[in-house]
Amino acid sequence: MKKLLLIILIILLNLTFAYGQDFKFPTDSDYPQLKKYGQKIEDFVPKNWTTVDKAFGDLNDDKIADCAVVIKGNDKKFLNKNDGLGVHKFDTNPRMLIILFKNAAEKRYEIAEHSNTFIVIPDSPTMSEPFQSVKIKNGVLQMDFEI
Repeated sequence: MKKLLLIILIILLNLTFAYGQDFKFPTDSDYPQLKKYGQKIEDFVPKNWTTVDKAFGDLNDDKIADCAVVIKGNDKKFLNKNDGLGVHKFDTNPRMLIILFKNAAEKRYEIAEHSNTFIVIPDSPTMSEPFQSVKIKNGVLQMDFEI
């Protein structure tokens, strides 16, 4: 009985240390200010950020292909070392959704909307990446997330 209690105590202590880690998550100041206009999609992707996924299609019923873009930061301060369960490097880099409307007359894209919170960041090293894909079909923006 004493051995069983000792084993349970050791397991509980290990779980406490694993989940007692302080991981760095982005704050409002970690999100960049975006350009309002650009000739190409890459003009809206800030330095040290990458495009995760993008989709083209008419979102505002003007018969011109618009774009939805999901981007993610690449800051090393958000690559958290994990000593517990889950992935060894827990990536909490910020993610953003950007909706761009194409202005054919001015031959440029314009930001119609963007969000710093719609693309969820994993909150635990045991959680897989929630965002899966973005699509535009029949004028509707479709987002796929893993649940």
